This record gives sequence, C-alpha cells and structure tokens, in this order.
Amino acid sequence: MWLVFVMMITIPDQLMLIQEKITPELKTRLVNTGPEEKIKIIVHMAEHYPYDELKGLSIKERAQLFKDIAKRSQQPLIHFLLQFPDKVDSIKQFWVFNGFSLCATRDIIENISRCSEVSFISTTPKIEIQSVKKGKAISGRPIEWNIQKVMADSCWTAGYCGDSIIIGHIDTGIDTSHPALRGKLIKWRDFVNGQPNPYDDNGHGTHTAGIICGGDGPGPFPDDIGVAPGVKLVCAKAFSMFNTYIHEAMEWIAVLKADSGYDIRAVNNGWGGPSPTLEFWEDCNTWKSLGILPLFAIGNYGPDSGTTGIPGNYPLCLGVGATNTGDTIVDFSSRGPAPDSTPWNDPQYWYRYDWTLTKPDIVAPGVNIRSSEPDGGYSYRQGTDMALSHISGAVAILCEKNPNLPPEELYNILLNNTDEIPPGAPYPNNDYGWGRLNIWKALQNTPAPNQPWIRVLYREITDPIPGGNGNGLLEPGEIGEMVVTIKNVDGDTAYNTTGVLKSYDNYVTVQNETYLFGDLAPDETVSNSSSPFLLLIHDLTPQGHKAKIGLLLHADAEYDTLDFDDTIFYSIQIGNPPPVYVIYEEDFEYGGFLDSFTCYWDTTGNWNWSTQDFHSPFHSAYSGASLNYATTLTLKTGLDLTLFNEPQLSFWHRYLFASGYSIDTCAVQISTNGGSSWTDLWTYDWLQGDTLPWTELTLPLSSYISNDVRIRFMIDARTAQYYAHWYIDDIKFFAPVDNEPPNFTNTTIWADTSYQGPFTVQSTVTDRAGVAEVCLYYRVNNSTWVQTQMVYQGNDIYSGQIPAQTCGSQIDYYLWAQDNWIFPNAGCDPIGAPDYGYYSFFITGLTETLQNRIEFMIMNQNPAKDKVRLKFILPLSTKVQLTIYDITGRRVKTLIDAILKSGTYEILWRQTDQVGRTVSSGIYFIKFSAPDRGFEQIKKLLLLRGN
Repeated sequence: MWLVFVMMITIPDQLMLIQEKITPELKTRLVNTGPEEKIKIIVHMAEHYPYDELKGLSIKERAQLFKDIAKRSQQPLIHFLLQFPDKVDSIKQFWVFNGFSLCATRDIIENISRCSEVSFISTTPKIEIQSVKKGKAISGRPIEWNIQKVMADSCWTAGYCGDSIIIGHIDTGIDTSHPALRGKLIKWRDFVNGQPNPYDDNGHGTHTAGIICGGDGPGPFPDDIGVAPGVKLVCAKAFSMFNTYIHEAMEWIAVLKADSGYDIRAVNNGWGGPSPTLEFWEDCNTWKSLGILPLFAIGNYGPDSGTTGIPGNYPLCLGVGATNTGDTIVDFSSRGPAPDSTPWNDPQYWYRYDWTLTKPDIVAPGVNIRSSEPDGGYSYRQGTDMALSHISGAVAILCEKNPNLPPEELYNILLNNTDEIPPGAPYPNNDYGWGRLNIWKALQNTPAPNQPWIRVLYREITDPIPGGNGNGLLEPGEIGEMVVTIKNVDGDTAYNTTGVLKSYDNYVTVQNETYLFGDLAPDETVSNSSSPFLLLIHDLTPQGHKAKIGLLLHADAEYDTLDFDDTIFYSIQIGNPPPVYVIYEEDFEYGGFLDSFTCYWDTTGNWNWSTQDFHSPFHSAYSGASLNYATTLTLKTGLDLTLFNEPQLSFWHRYLFASGYSIDTCAVQISTNGGSSWTDLWTYDWLQGDTLPWTELTLPLSSYISNDVRIRFMIDARTAQYYAHWYIDDIKFFAPVDNEPPNFTNTTIWADTSYQGPFTVQSTVTDRAGVAEVCLYYRVNNSTWVQTQMVYQGNDIYSGQIPAQTCGSQIDYYLWAQDNWIFPNAGCDPIGAPDYGYYSFFITGLTETLQNRIEFMIMNQNPAKDKVRLKFILPLSTKVQLTIYDITGRRVKTLIDAILKSGTYEILWRQTDQVGRTVSSGIYFIKFSAPDRGFEQIKKLLLLRGN
C-alpha cells in the first residue's frame, strides 16, 4: 500500500507539498547530497496526541496512550522503509513526540515527504549551549550576589530548600565529585558516549547544576552557589562540542516520570537554536501533559527584537532572559516577541490569557555568576542559561511547599510575583517579560496543598453598551463590560467565592461591582458572563490614560485559616495615546540650504556625510575608514531633557566589520555635563556577529536627565583599518506626550457642620511633569467664585483655606491645578468642576440637623408586588449608597454607590439580585446613606411574588 501511494504522487502540483514538508535546512542538504549518500533525518508524523482530552487519566495512563498512538501511526511507514535496507538504516522510534529518526538516501526522503501521514521532515537541528563566555569576578560575599538578588536565602531561613524535589537537567554532563554537588545526582544517562558513570568534558553542565543546587544553603558548607540546595538531579548528557541527542534525552526524562516513579517537576534546558522550528514542540507538550514544566534559556542572540530562540519562545515553555547586578537586561539576552504564526499565536497553548507572544517570560541574574567547574573549583560564567538555572531552583522551592502544583500554576506563580524593576517598566514587555525572579515573594503566594486557590484564566473588556463603538477599546464617555473567568486550581472546594471590582482611578467608576461565583470544586471553572462588571468611563478622560482597577477575590475554605484572598490589579487603557513628542531629530539631509551635518555635529577622524548607504534617502553619517585612534561623531549643542518624563533615543544603524579583525570600541555614548565625561549607552558585542542590516535601536534616557545632554558615536578599529564600516541615520530624541492633568487624591471633603470656620482644605496633587500651581475655588450662597492659592506643604500635599462664614451659609468649592509640561495641562477636582459638579457643605445651626433636609422614601404600597420605586431628595452634592439586604443581612444588590449632585432622584429596583436573578418573596431591608453627611435610613419592605 505504501509503495503504491508513493508512486502515485508524482504530478507537478504535488511537488510544492513535498517542498513544504522538508525543512529549509534539510532542503539545503539534499541539494548537495549524492544519490547514494545517507542523511540523518527526523520524521514527524501528522497524527497528534489528544492532550486536551486527558483529564482524569493518570500520568502513566497518559504516557501509555502516547505510546499506543505513536506505535500505531508509525508502523505502516516503518514497515515500508524496512524493505530498502541498502537505502535506510538506524531507525529509532520515539513517543515523546510522534516520530522517528533514521538515515536515508535522498530518493527515500523525497518519497516519505509525499505521505499524507507525515507532518514534516527535518535534519539534525542546529542547537547550541546558551552560554556566552566567562565573566569577571566580583567582590566576594558570604552569600553569592545572585542568590541574594532572587531572595533564595530568605526561603532557606523559612525552611524551604527544595528538599527531595527532582529536577531534570539536559546538558554537557555533571561532575558529581565536586564538593558542592556531592549527593545531588540520583539518575544519569550519557547519550553521547554511553559512559555509565557521570562526567562533564565541557564544564557547562557542572556550572548550571551548581546554580540549581550547589552547596547546602543554611548549612556549614562555605560555597553556597545553588538556589535550592535540597534538589535531586536526573542528568542527561546530550552535548559534546554541541552535538545533539536531544529527542532521546527528552524521551528518557518522560520515561523516568511516567514509568519509573521519578516525580520530575521541571527540566533545566540551557540550550536552543535561533530558527523558528517546531522540532521540539510536541516533546515539550508531552512533558507538560506529564506534569513537567519545560524551562529553557531564551537565547543569547540579543539585543535586537524578535531574536528569541527555540524552544524557549514556545508558549508551552517558560523562557528565561538574563540581567546583571544592576537589574538591567544584558545586551546578549534575546528579545521578543515570539513568532506571530501558528501555533505560537494560538491561545489554546498559552499558560495565561495575556501572554500575547511576550518573551522572555521572566528574567534572572545571568552575568558574573559564580558556580562549580569540573576541576573541583569555581568560575564565573554568563548567559541566559545561567539565568535559567535560577528558575529551576525556584520551581523546586515552590514544589516543596506544595507538591501538587501543575506546570500552569508554577508558571503563573513565578510570573505573578516578580520584581518589576524600574528599568523595564511598563510590564510585561519583550525585554524583561513579567519581571525579575523573586522566589521569596513567589513562595509567600504559593498555596498550601489543602487550600482553595483561585486564578483568573481570562479577562475581557468590551464596549457593547449603547454609546460604545464596538471596537473593543474603551474610550472616554463609554461604558465597558468586564467578564472574568476564574478557576479553582488547587486543594479543596472554594466556598462562597466572590469577586469585587474596585476602581483606583478618578476617571473610572465601577457599577455592578460584586459577583457571587458560588462554590467551586477543585478544577472547576466559572465566569460572570451573566452579569458583567460595568466600567463607566468619564467623558473628560485624557486619550491614552491608563486606569488602575483591582479585582478582589475571596473564597471560604473548610478551615478559616486557609481562606483565599487576593487582589489582582489591572491597567486598562482609555482611548489611544497621542503620538510621541519629538525633542530633536536628525536625518542628515539638506533642508532650506542648511547642511545639518556640519551645523549640528562635530567630527573627528573620517566621519562624514555620505550618500554611499542610508536608511532614508539620500544621506547618512558614515564612519569612513578607521584610523589609528578612536573617531567620533558628536552632537554639538546639548539638549534640555529636564521637562520630559521617560525620554528615549532612537536611531537606525548598519555596520559591516570584517571577520577576524578586532574592533576595539564601537559605542553610543551620552554626556550630561556638556561633554566633560561620557557613559556608554550601547556597545558592540562581537559575539552578535560582524554584520548588521539597517536596524532601529531604541535606548531609554530616564537615568540621564539634565539640561545639557549630548550623544556621540565612537568607533576605534585601529587593527582593522579599512575593514570597519558604521552608518548612522534617522536619529530621534523623543518622549511620551503628557496630556494628563495633575492627579488629586485625599482631598478634604467637608460635611455639613455647625462649625463656622475657617475651613482648611488639603489635597495630594501629583503629575509626571511636576505640579506648577494649585488653587482653591469657593463660593458662598451661589455668589461669585473666589480663587485662592494653595500652599505646598511637602510630600505632594497642598493646603488652602476657606474663610469663616455665618450660620446658614452654603459653601461650594473645588480644586484646580496645572502641571509643568511644555504645553501645560490643567485639571480640577472633582473632574470637570464646576460644570460637572463640586463639593458642597452647609453651616447648620446647633438645633438644625441634616436629617431634616435629606429625604428618602419607598413609593410603592407595602407589601410590594411589582417593581419597587424609590425616591430621594438631595439638597447638596454628596456621596450616596443605596443597598438592598435580605432578612439574614446578606447584601442582595447595590443600586447606587456614587457622588451625586443635588436634586430629586427616582430609582427602580426590578426585584433582581447582583447577578440578575429574580429574588423570592420575603422581607427585605433598603439602606440609604450619605456617609459624608452622617445620614442613614433603613426601611423594611415586604415583597410578594406572583398573584
């Protein structure tokens, strides 16, 4: 059957199918391969494992299902290939992915590619150990700097060292005779040379193993180089001078987990490749299905965007980038995003709904990391694989506290509890991911094994309410619906699970703020789609404003001490931000008969204006032939950046450096003192290659704010004269536009009082560009508004005063402030005052009470059989809360929780609860309060349903 099928597919239209199934690397090899020569290939079958349908099966049962599918789907093709012993040999079948490897001639490979049962065929992939080079020694300290940085030592003090947790390790081997690693290894396999005893002929594996578990933590051993000293390792040697035996090692790990009782929780993989191949996709998916979290270095191909390596950029894997001692992402660390193609962009493979191709997922220390070497000593290395090993140790510490955590929860606990270090804000991003590893914070937020634990799986905000334009983006004046889907991911049943959405922003008000999700069994999922949270966006909200809201989740446990409480904060963008403000730009073109090159730039050496190459027509700056000293292109006039928040520098550049010639220096430098001293902003790293096509580079300048900022481009290639070419074009200094008015918080709200004054009003006023002026406006008995200056008190607090007034007076007031932005913004508190409202209070007599002035009533006959009509009268602007309770005191529904202007209001209660369900007959209590005025009334209502 196979032979007939192969012979039939020979028409030209099918040749394209053949080419698509053969990977580009293999295609290149076939072109240069003789007809009798055999090539080592890997065949990936088209039938995939039903990973999403395995709920309820044990790990052993899942593995057996994978084996059965692999054997059944591969058998016909294997049987066919065995008929050609002179053209095919070395067949090895796998089940960690559905495929097999073999050595075959070109005609056999082409015939295999015609089979519909085959997905694709690859050759041995280019895989590299993700280590850059040995770093420099740093000053010694009792505990290594990187261990302290991720707070592993705090976990040791609390009694968590990853004791007896098993971590897999695929690398160049391990030297178990090293004092820091004795007793750590429990299983060994050499796929390179078949040696029965562990060894490491490279050193890389010994170094990464040391970072995972070297030393004894709080014990007496002097060199505590490891994050989780209690870890037990299973090590596979799959590299020797970067030869690969990866699939075999990955299957060995799966066998140990499924068949041999080794509860491997994660695998440390300090290797990868630059091309976006799916070679290891199914291996990683199988690991995940078996309860193993795939951990990978993200790659050392940075600093450009889109440079992440595989498998680290798979959504199935946790990809790790590298930072230095100052928490700055290092140049060599690869940047995202992950490829925007199938299956990367398919959300079914994501660990979290908001992943959206963000890579790396997390960062950790990866420069100057001291760890073990095979000779029994220690050395410093750097690379994203050094950073990765910190994550492996972290997983072990979390699993020691809760051995039941699946890969999804380990991933999310690590990402939800990072340190969002300032150089990387805002988060997440494609440099730092969700932030730098903090194991102590993650440990504190790891649930106990018998505790309910609620996780938000999805969050969706739409604008379907009339008045919205349906584009999915909340905009000023719209009302958005927010639906969240939650899951009880661990432990016991979560009882009375409740979500409350709160706004922490003046421009956003939440209605329908409470939702009762009910009781959730372990692994149960539920959403509030039947009654979404409502977000009311003020119509004066600045475009691009980012508002902060928080979802408060609570669930009761069987024992009170294990109740679940968490607040998840979200930043939601209102409208689209305006374009950036350009401070200075340079494209090296003539303009108005002005040669910008000579007018604005100083040069040394052969730097000049050039038409030889450019990013935008028709000129660029060009370094020219290198001289026997450093040459520079320097901005003549300093720029004043003191008015700007988060300024940045961007430019396009291209270089061509001849291979084998030393480039002593190639750097972009900055000065904040008129050129008296210079600091490197960016430096060329010879490890990233000798050539670079036109590429845009953007550099943050927040650490270099002054009124005299200059940059220069410096190149020193004295040993490579005439072999170093550097082109610069389209330079731009820019900053986000500050269209936000000053922000007011903690403003004094005066309630009605018999006190006659004077009345002090304070407010905390902040702005990213600084606050220029704050004023208090007031009026008495609807007379003319009076302005008075508010005085700065320190700590962003401003204070003003309303003069004393006579009894019976009504005082209205609001605040106004303006910022220091170059195009000043002004704002009021309350927003839009006085046209949108203001604060008011009344000076009462000693016998006069507010209760005689606010009225609240039920308009229906009592008992009520229809919609309940409620009415209240407000003589002054005030905050109002109107809430329905049942006879047990349980809150049924909040009708109003907002600041209202003076006036008469009628409200309908449609006899439904907070989630929209019709309530039953019975006794209810309606509580009306104006807390700022000290007013509260509770009225009883008998509700009768039916006839």
